[in-house]
Amino acid sequence: MKRKYLKKVVSAALIGTLVLSAVSGCGNSEKESTDSKKTGENSEAWEKAATDPFAPYPELVTYTLGKDTQASPNFPEGDSYENNGYTRYLKNKLNVQNKNEFEAQGGDDYDRKVSLAITSGELPDIMTVSNIATLKQLVENDLVEDLTESYEKCASDAIKEIYDSFDGRALENATFDGKLMAIPSATPGIGAGLVWLRQDWLDALNLEGPKTLEDLEHVLEEFVTKDPGGNGEGKTIGLAASEKALFGNYGALNSMDSVFGHFKAYPKQWMKDEKGNVYYGSTAPEMKEALSVMADWYKKGLIDPQMATRDTDDMISTISGGQAGAFLGAWYGPDYPLPDSYKLEGGSKWKPYVVAQNDDGSVNAYNLNPTTNYVVVRKGFEHPELAIKILNQECWEFINDTESEDVKNILDNDVDRGTRPLNIEIQDFEHILRNDQEIMDAIDGKIAPEDLSAENKISYEGCKQYFENEATTELIPIIEHEKWYEGVPAGFNATVNYEQPAFYGQTDGMKRLWTNLEKLEDETMLKIITNVEPVDSFDEYVETWKSTGGDQITKEVQEEVDNK
Repeated sequence: MKRKYLKKVVSAALIGTLVLSAVSGCGNSEKESTDSKKTGENSEAWEKAATDPFAPYPELVTYTLGKDTQASPNFPEGDSYENNGYTRYLKNKLNVQNKNEFEAQGGDDYDRKVSLAITSGELPDIMTVSNIATLKQLVENDLVEDLTESYEKCASDAIKEIYDSFDGRALENATFDGKLMAIPSATPGIGAGLVWLRQDWLDALNLEGPKTLEDLEHVLEEFVTKDPGGNGEGKTIGLAASEKALFGNYGALNSMDSVFGHFKAYPKQWMKDEKGNVYYGSTAPEMKEALSVMADWYKKGLIDPQMATRDTDDMISTISGGQAGAFLGAWYGPDYPLPDSYKLEGGSKWKPYVVAQNDDGSVNAYNLNPTTNYVVVRKGFEHPELAIKILNQECWEFINDTESEDVKNILDNDVDRGTRPLNIEIQDFEHILRNDQEIMDAIDGKIAPEDLSAENKISYEGCKQYFENEATTELIPIIEHEKWYEGVPAGFNATVNYEQPAFYGQTDGMKRLWTNLEKLEDETMLKIITNVEPVDSFDEYVETWKSTGGDQITKEVQEEVDNK
């Protein structure tokens, strides 16, 4: 596939394990558009705007929006969600303006606003939806526009190439009966899951970095028994851990999925066997084997003995406070959760390692669902192409614009990206690796710094400052260097054997039964790992899971997969 548009690397919101929002809209088909009629001498200009990815509208188009807000938007004085650097940029480029029909903080509050809008029928032209269940509801009730034609005509070549990098997986999430009913987010690959270790502790104990699970077990034993951090007898934690989000989000902070992959166990994923039969990864025999290893580590004191009562913040405190010598995550570790650890008196040195390696050095993983949220357009809105035209600007043109004062203003003020009208990320599968290469090329003098995308310039400056003084204690240079010169190369240079889940969606049975089944799953896994229940209790869990709705849901998923 040609990549000429991807030579300029997008550098949008790199983390966030990992948590993104999306945009969706719906309403009754009689709701009137707020723009002028397309008549007379402007008719050709209106037609061009409706079919050209970058053509502005000849007259101002005001669209209503359901807006998910941010806890700390960091607006400059006088700015708002209807008037900020992003909205002004869009008005300048496309001649469009949002009028927010409702605003609510992203998450449960926003989801409730969406539900109320659907129930009342008072729907904005465009709004965000954060899950497939809501999207299905909108589609089944004929409340949203078919965006197939709008995408073909108005998605820029750059945006289309980004979606192509997922081999159809992203657009498929928003396609119903062959029609594209929403614009899905596209989240880049995360590389191999990593274990981050206190390198200064390894050096103090004269230990080499681990490759296999056996190697990692030995390192954790040495950390716990020899206390290289000077915490005191019995106070050093080997592997930091929390009872939150242990499985189901490969590469996320605290996720054990990278370890379980060694056993070809894929928790919380709907997989397909060689005969085409669908099964739920958390009930597969491989899970029992993986759980037995973690239970053994816990019994030996290698995993935080308080993991069952720690939330994520509490777990992070063991890392930043110098008690823990290891944590599971991915390339982003220097951004999260390590900054406070770097501030420790005397400093701390962390390094990422690819563990759970197979005999050939590769690791096993599953492809994450690239889509976390969606943009939808109200049925009957006069300009269904508007959403994709805005996304062309937000997700590519804006972040690669090196001259715009609006871009500069947003970066200088550290304005939250969630203040964009359509808060959705569209990034190609190799987005992170491309950013890394661009930053390194600038450091090596292969490309001019002024040619960097606006946000990559920030990372470049941090790395440059680090190399000018490698003994620096300033946080930004340390974070940027460790992220781009340690985290990304470790995660993305690894050989990963990706397994593709068969299904990411929601069935009718899940709506009624999944909450209880997931509670059973999470509680059982935690009890086995923490030795509250024996490993053999896994067999009883599987039978209970099947008999209380699991078999029914598996049948529904099989039908969905067979009908694709």
